[in-house]
Amino acid sequence: MSPELQAIARRLEEIEKQVAHLAAIVTEHSDPDRTVTAQSFVVRDEHGKRRAELGMVIPVDQTEPRPWLGLFDANGRLRAGVGVDAEGAWLELYGAKDQPFVEVNAGQEGPTIRLFDSTKKARLVVTVSPSGEPSLLMHDANGKLRVGLEIASTGEPSLIMYDGNAEPRLDLSVENRGPQLRFRDDDKGPWSSQV
Repeated sequence: MSPELQAIARRLEEIEKQVAHLAAIVTEHSDPDRTVTAQSFVVRDEHGKRRAELGMVIPVDQTEPRPWLGLFDANGRLRAGVGVDAEGAWLELYGAKDQPFVEVNAGQEGPTIRLFDSTKKARLVVTVSPSGEPSLLMHDANGKLRVGLEIASTGEPSLIMYDGNAEPRLDLSVENRGPQLRFRDDDKGPWSSQV
């Protein structure tokens, strides 16, 4: 056999081995009962940029790793994250400049939704307490509580308005005895009321 034919035969043997190896991999991965174990899985787009990641992370100011799924935009910025920690599950949505816009927590203190402005300050907070009392809190651009809307466990709704120091000044509620309007001139003074 000529040297050229010997080289072709060796190359053909190598190709046959590679095909057999690929066939084994395909067969192994087609098993629906197969379990894959890893620290993380990263999905990259056709340009090699990370677009999704499933794994364990240690958040800032934390010490314990927790599972999470992160979704990234074409520029590699985190746009959505879902995770679980000791308190419960959470979901975060981010803007294009890495600022949080929406945070949803399903923790031990009840569910909470926070909406942020472009300066990363929570402006609207919706909660339901463990005893089932819903509230909606609105904050000004300085992060101070200004308006609260709540329903007490007795079913009585109230609207509370706060001054620039987050001190309650006006309380409008509907109680069993009828509508109530209470107001304060300063944060130390007594409530005055009208029916």
